[in-house]
Amino acid sequence: MYRHVSVFTLEDALQQADFVKLLKEVGDQCEMIMHNEVGVHIGSKPTGMQEGPQFGDVIQIIDFATKEDLEAYPASKAHQKIIKEGPKMAHVTAIDYEI
Repeated sequence: MYRHVSVFTLEDALQQADFVKLLKEVGDQCEMIMHNEVGVHIGSKPTGMQEGPQFGDVIQIIDFATKEDLEAYPASKAHQKIIKEGPKMAHVTAIDYEI
């Protein structure tokens, strides 16, 4: 099984609720995705830090049965919907790994 984790930092935090709804909807509708988990940062973000962790706004953790599904996901209709309908991002970090 393979896991894809994305941490999103939105340019406009007021779009967070709509983005979470979109991520959940896409995760539920995409046949390639076995498990979809979406969460929002619940703490305060440190200000003025030049070193240390950078906190995002929203995280999505999705699992795929095969490496082929993981690799096909970026070109899928589901992922393209997130890109087209989702809010503008200040930063996105992602990692894929085998579980």
